[in-house]
Amino acid sequence: MLFVVLALLRSASNRQGSRSAGGGGGAPRAPQNAREPYRTGALPEKLGLAPDVPLTETAERLERAFAASFGSSLKRRVLDKYPRMTEAEYDWKLLELKRYLLLNAVLKSVPMFSSEVDDIWHEMLMFTREYETFCESWNGRTVHHAPHGEAVPMPGERAWFDWVYSQLFVPTPYSGQIWRGFFRHPLDEKLIRTFETESDDSIVGAVFNRASSERNPEAGRTIGLLVRRMKEQIAANRAAASSPQAAVRQEARSPNAAFTDSAGYGMLASSMLLFSMTDPLDYERRMEEVLPEEEKRNQSSCGGSACTAYDGEGGDGSNGDSGSDSGGGSDSGGGSDGGSSSCSSSSCSSGCGGGGD
Repeated sequence: MLFVVLALLRSASNRQGSRSAGGGGGAPRAPQNAREPYRTGALPEKLGLAPDVPLTETAERLERAFAASFGSSLKRRVLDKYPRMTEAEYDWKLLELKRYLLLNAVLKSVPMFSSEVDDIWHEMLMFTREYETFCESWNGRTVHHAPHGEAVPMPGERAWFDWVYSQLFVPTPYSGQIWRGFFRHPLDEKLIRTFETESDDSIVGAVFNRASSERNPEAGRTIGLLVRRMKEQIAANRAAASSPQAAVRQEARSPNAAFTDSAGYGMLASSMLLFSMTDPLDYERRMEEVLPEEEKRNQSSCGGSACTAYDGEGGDGSNGDSGSDSGGGSDSGGGSDGGSSSCSSSSCSSGCGGGGD
């Protein structure tokens, strides 16, 4: 193996599988497609940003602007429309929507890969003036919601979304199931080559939100962090591929490491990049070897998540049920722009996405 970390990931994944199989008199293993029930709990501060991500003030500004613009009115609207959705489910999905909106301050375009998050976004948009005020308050520009269109696969964009998400946020116990699982698609070869061969300025222009970086110093620093980190990871993988001794430079972690933390997801993101570079044709099998059981369940519960009706401003995730995880069904009437109650691929989006400039 090129990286010691891959052996550790496999060990952790195997141990998770053994524990979930009910060994030692534990609870019976849940069906593979069972989803974690939403539980009331403290939400992470500052949207759960990873400790080294310099977006703290922006995240706090977003939270204050949301409270000032919507208060409890959005929650009432969503829970009235989806009566089987619990408050806990709403709270965790709203957190992911806020994270999605924050991504728009960093990335050039952000397809929406969760119909459940998008359903709440649709309801937010029904408060037209409040939404515009909210976006202006924290972002300086409106995060536009592109209309629905015919879904098309976007596996490369989904992989890029997953990598950036894993660098910026500490995942919650529900992040994977809300986003229909992470790390199922390889990063695009052209994107990797761009980071290897182009200048930082060209990279920023290609995939990041330059206008946001110019008006928001935190966004600029975060973009710089992501550019450096991707370049460093690519270089480390190239070095390891040509020199197995380079593997010793990888940080050794306990095989008991949790995957619902930034370090665990960071390890998986590193594996995603490695296999994208060294074995893209066999990527799915290679990632299957290191994905923890919880991520596999997130995928099998409703297919994958990488298509979009992409129109240049991003797309939206599989049009599932907003209330599906608590037993309820979501229709597409009312304030929603549409979408069905069926599940779709993890690389698919239903035609909504963000763009602010």
